[in-house]
Amino acid sequence: MALSNGVFCLVARVVAVTGGCGKLGRVLAKAFLKAGWKVVAIDRPGCLPRGLPRGVELRHADLADASDAGERALRAAVRGCSVVVHAAGLVDYCASRKVLWRANVETTRLLLAACRGEFVGRFVLISSTSVHRIPKYLPIDELHEFTPVNDYGRSKAAAEELVRRSHVPFVVLRLAALYGSSFAPQFERFKRAALQGKLRVIGGGGNRLGFVFESDAADAVVTAASSRRALGEEFIIASEERLSQAELLEAFCKAFGKQLPAKPLSKRFAYLAARVESLKKLVGLRPKLSFEDVHTLSEDRHYDAGKARRLLGWRAAVPFARGLQKMVAAMTRGV
Repeated sequence: MALSNGVFCLVARVVAVTGGCGKLGRVLAKAFLKAGWKVVAIDRPGCLPRGLPRGVELRHADLADASDAGERALRAAVRGCSVVVHAAGLVDYCASRKVLWRANVETTRLLLAACRGEFVGRFVLISSTSVHRIPKYLPIDELHEFTPVNDYGRSKAAAEELVRRSHVPFVVLRLAALYGSSFAPQFERFKRAALQGKLRVIGGGGNRLGFVFESDAADAVVTAASSRRALGEEFIIASEERLSQAELLEAFCKAFGKQLPAKPLSKRFAYLAARVESLKKLVGLRPKLSFEDVHTLSEDRHYDAGKARRLLGWRAAVPFARGLQKMVAAMTRGV
């Protein structure tokens, strides 16, 4: 029975998306449905199917529950699926190492075990370019060594290592910074700063930033789920546009009818402000500015997605100007 189930899984186009009720999960579910897949969304017990596209099956399982009951629930959640896309995880640069390891590493370990037990044909890990935080050369490609600078980046690197050693057929996708309508809430503070005339360039502003629009990222995931050439490979998923920090912030301000302030903020001062803000964690408060925020905006870090283009035939299709327009429209609606 297990063998026949395994053979079925290799043939049927049934995908399970962890974190299926989350921002990225909903985008992926929609893209897989459009591509003709049967879609299963896996999320925590008690999660409601709010925002999930019609036709998606919701299954509940706690990915971090290592108990026997948790293992049974997780195996039931992936049963009958040919592909599992592990999109669940915690992106929080202020969280402790313990919390991040539980959310990003332990969940990957338990999910891989469930996939082995249910003969899942392919495991697609949604990783992050945060594993390449300090560039040794530019543009960064998949051969670049891991240089994470925080526990989030280290947790994603550790999850990747688990996948490579799992004996489960895999694909790893390292996504650049995501933006789009579904991610509009994450940019609310930038919107407030732009409207108040306080969104300023940090440093010279000529550094280039890596990004990818949500639908382009979803297309890469759908392709990686079925392409034979993707198996056993890692891919950087990023736009080919090489826009500078100043160009991006200027476009963002313009979208809200504002001008980017001419006077930049000293990089040294920005890092100092982030360090001062970090002291709030000592009294249980969340910093408004983190080291990661400053580093992301002010350092030169962009990517070469040529491997995805060569092996998968994938390339970002949405120009930044159009993607920004869509995201700003969502922000204006209050989405």
